[in-house]
Amino acid sequence: MRRLGFICAMLALAALSFAIGRTTRRTHVAPATGAALRVPGIVVICLDTLRADALASDADGEGLAAVRAWAGGATTFTDAIAPSSWTLPSVASLLTGLHPTGHGVVNVTADARLAASVPTLASMFRDAGWVTAACTGGGWVSPDVGLGQGFATFHVDFDRRPPAQAIVRFARETDPRRPFFLFIHSYGAHDPYGDKTPMFTGPCAESDPSLADALATSVAARQPIEGSLRDRFVRAYLGESCAHAALTARLGHANASNLWLEDCRAWADGGWRNEPTGPETRDALRRAYRRGLSALDARMRELLDAIDALPPETVVIVTGDHGEGFGEHGPLHHGRYLFREFVHVPLLVRAPGLPAGGTVTSPCSLVDLAPTCLELAGLAMPRSMDGTSLVAAARGAPSDRRVRSVVAPGEAAAGGAEVRRRRVAVRDATIAWIGTFDVSTLTWVEEHWFDRVDGVEGPPRPTAPAASAALLDEVAQARSDLERRYRGVVADR
Repeated sequence: MRRLGFICAMLALAALSFAIGRTTRRTHVAPATGAALRVPGIVVICLDTLRADALASDADGEGLAAVRAWAGGATTFTDAIAPSSWTLPSVASLLTGLHPTGHGVVNVTADARLAASVPTLASMFRDAGWVTAACTGGGWVSPDVGLGQGFATFHVDFDRRPPAQAIVRFARETDPRRPFFLFIHSYGAHDPYGDKTPMFTGPCAESDPSLADALATSVAARQPIEGSLRDRFVRAYLGESCAHAALTARLGHANASNLWLEDCRAWADGGWRNEPTGPETRDALRRAYRRGLSALDARMRELLDAIDALPPETVVIVTGDHGEGFGEHGPLHHGRYLFREFVHVPLLVRAPGLPAGGTVTSPCSLVDLAPTCLELAGLAMPRSMDGTSLVAAARGAPSDRRVRSVVAPGEAAAGGAEVRRRRVAVRDATIAWIGTFDVSTLTWVEEHWFDRVDGVEGPPRPTAPAASAALLDEVAQARSDLERRYRGVVADR
């Protein structure tokens, strides 16, 4: 009867799909194997640049109130850590169950790509006879960067359409007799903060024409921007979606991007603390991020309501690929550092057999999601995966998990020594270690230890703590993996 209900729901959704009027190219999907299934389908929702505290309300906004209410029916993992602080390696880890050093995507470079030889969760489901589909915001989450492997259909227009349309279209393209894996991704929380709809429907009017004039003059004269002009630029470029679009249209994408990468990096890395208006601009960016969550929450409410048309035992997972920094440890903006604010993300799992409203406080990682999905689907986990299924932890089993993150700037615009630096972090429930490796000298140039109290990480400790042997072993392995990747290489660009 449940399957019949699913078919009816799919047919009802498919009837609505005529309003979409979009066709898509289908690819061959392997036939079903007939293996016993534990769930009818799995939906993974990845929200880009989503800090863990986005679920909470505060003076600057209600956060993701709709998601917070939905979480009452899910298991919440309060100490989920992303494998990186930028999108591609983190999403690649989510879809492969491998650390970035395992799947090979580490550097922030224009040619970064997941190799076709790396098995993905989608390819494993496809080979088991499941229908596989993805609908993302594109960019770093698209077939162009190697993430299309295993997906029968892959759309990159999620942020440009009403969210329910993704489910309607999926229903039209899906064989309701087969189990399914659906991956959804959105840049809704990513900068420029706020509702992205005007950027797509445009054109966006310039909210501060004098700013655009001043920036155009600086670009033409090849003069760096600084002081109050830089503050105004940063607030508009990161903090206002429509202002960002207007500036980009006026200056050109390359020029606007270079202003951020070349003129604002040192400021964002901590220089803002030495500027008279730096703290004020930092606070303005945080408020803009928090206000922008309301638009994402409205879209999530629509998406989760549409997902309710799927079978009631469908697994639904909501998470983020990395966080965002607002000066907690100095740096602003993600992608180059591994402090807690850059890698601590929400993780909610609603699945049959897992406690609704349950909470797991032990550390876990996005590399654990692929093994978790496979166990819930009744499929075997490859031994090569670095992750561990979270099903046992959700059911109350004790865990002493240690999690790892890695990031590599790899941008010429990062300037100076930053181009050569790679960072790796290891965390357990009480301690965090972050090391910085110089790939030109093959030496560790920085190492910092942090106490973790209820997940909070304060300033670095003056001395190394008495860490467990298991954590020290994981740190040694993380160091070895990074050294091995860059041994004898000046820079892998």
